Amino acid sequence: MVNSNEAEDGGIMVKRTDVNRLRFANDGIGPGKTVEFCAEDASEALIIARDEAANRDVKLWKGERFLCHLKHNTFDVREIS
Repeated sequence: MVNSNEAEDGGIMVKRTDVNRLRFANDGIGPGKTVEFCAEDASEALIIARDEAANRDVKLWKGERFLCHLKHNTFDVREIS
């Protein structure tokens, strides 16, 4: 059984506050969804977010804390705000 403050990641228990989340809007490119993952640090989280998001905008969260919004523009460049 998983504590409400914890999640399972590959059989390892991690605190819910340590889990990163990518939140995608229902944007016409793909469905709205949330992807949870663990990362060693912020740079790894950004790399995972970039790879997972492809050509979509996505919001990156660490636990319940909003970190940034990754936007994909028409020049195939990512903006971080």
